[in-house]
Amino acid sequence: MGVNYKSFHRILRGRTVDLVPMCDEHTPDVVRLRNSPYVRQYFDEENLATAESHSTFLKSYAEKPDDLYWCVCSKDNKIIGTNRLNEIDGKTGCKGSQIIDRECAFGPFALESELLLLEFAYDVLQLEIVRAIIRPDNLKVVSFNERLGFKIKGSYALRGRMYDEYILARQAFKPQDFASLIEHFATRMAMQRS
Repeated sequence: MGVNYKSFHRILRGRTVDLVPMCDEHTPDVVRLRNSPYVRQYFDEENLATAESHSTFLKSYAEKPDDLYWCVCSKDNKIIGTNRLNEIDGKTGCKGSQIIDRECAFGPFALESELLLLEFAYDVLQLEIVRAIIRPDNLKVVSFNERLGFKIKGSYALRGRMYDEYILARQAFKPQDFASLIEHFATRMAMQRS
């Protein structure tokens, strides 16, 4: 049997957000986020998410040792999104399921959420490559991942729709390029809270 990556699952603390391992108590927020029209257009799901469907998902998710799912929490402990690293095999993993609530789109939350996940993948899990499977018509996410350094590797059909596969090798990941931006927003947000 392979490694149970769930043993590495923990809270990842950032300057503007924290990634908290997903659990049952997050269900109402996750269902709300997944049912948002701007999310549904890219998630290719026929049915709306429900508390029951999410609970069923969490039971099967608990059985997957190569799948780590977090809720993105603001510093005032509100769930504002999700992020995930799955298909982990010791050398690679696939990131996805990132959602950031549209109400929070003004800040660096998506960026820091991705940076925390990637730092965890490379520094803690010691992965060599992180993959991302993205619909080519999701231009914001394509651009966002390209800014992080992801390069397109190829395309393939999944559930009757075309997707592009992007990869980011460990040596190409440059979190320091975003450090001053994250710090700027963290300082500004701290000043607004006080």
